[in-house]
Amino acid sequence: MTPATDPILHHDQIVDALLAHPDVADAAFVLVPDPEAGTGAEPVTLVVAAPASFLSGPELRLYLAEHNVPATGTIAFVDAVARDSEGRADARAAEVAIRQRYRFQPPTPGTEETLAAIWAEVLGAGPIGATDDFVDLGGDSLALIDLATRLSAQLDVTLTMQELLGASTVRELATMVEGHCGAVMADGMDR
Repeated sequence: MTPATDPILHHDQIVDALLAHPDVADAAFVLVPDPEAGTGAEPVTLVVAAPASFLSGPELRLYLAEHNVPATGTIAFVDAVARDSEGRADARAAEVAIRQRYRFQPPTPGTEETLAAIWAEVLGAGPIGATDDFVDLGGDSLALIDLATRLSAQLDVTLTMQELLGASTVRELATMVEGHCGAVMADGMDR
C-alpha cells in the first residue's frame, strides 16, 4: 500500500470529512482484526447515520472524493460507536457490532421471505437477508417509493414513507406488515 492510499495515514482526514456531512451523526476509524485475510487487521471507518437519513457506502465515497479525501478501507454503518475512556473508538466493540450487523441471516418462510424477494426486485440485489439494511444495500428515496408501490400492489399493504423509514430491515418491515395485515402471510398473498 502506498502512502497516498494508506487509510491509516488518512484516517483523521476521513473521519473529519465524514463528521462534516449533514447526515452523519458520528464517525470513527478502527483497525478490526481480520484473520481470514491474513493481514492481521482491516482498516474500517465506522459511520453512524443521522436519524431518518439515507446514506450508503458509495454515496459517502463520492462525498469524500468531492472533498479530496482518499476513500480507502471499508465503510461500515453501525448504530453507535463504542469508545474507551480516552474517547477512542473501541476496536473490539466495533468488530462485534460489524459482525452482528453484517452477518447474513436468511429470511424466515412467509412474510420475511416475501419481503426479501420484493427488496431483491427493487434493489436489483440478492440474496437479501432478514437483518440486511435497506439503505446499506443501496436503497434511496426512489427505491423507497418503488418499495411502497410494490407493497401496495403485491400485498395490498399501504405504508407511509415514515413507517418505511422506521423499518430498515426485512425483519422490522415484516413485523410492521404483519401488524397491518393482522397475520403472518404464509404464501405472501394471504392477508
